[in-house]
Amino acid sequence: MINYSISKIEEMVDKEEFSTEMIPVVETLLSAVNDWSNPLDNFNDYEIAVQHFIKNITTKNNIESALKNVNVSSYAWEAESLSSLIKIYDYFEEGITLKEIIDKIIQTQSPI
Repeated sequence: MINYSISKIEEMVDKEEFSTEMIPVVETLLSAVNDWSNPLDNFNDYEIAVQHFIKNITTKNNIESALKNVNVSSYAWEAESLSSLIKIYDYFEEGITLKEIIDKIIQTQSPI
């Protein structure tokens, strides 16, 4: 799997190198990554960070469940990031993981 840096993905969005349907998903995911408390280099690092934080597989239900128990005063950035992240699951079938979403995003990249 291709593992583009966040700056490369931002550049690809600016150049419209993703399918039209995928642009709002990519932009929302970029926003969620940028909201995370620690800087991350790519979407895969973000997926790992989210999985570690929620201590579960990165499905919408698991993220929503974890978000209900987040101490917002201690983990405000993570809570904001997860709240943004949940929105992208509406574009995909139920039960999909964040890793699978990332794979689909990269696969829909327009050929250069």
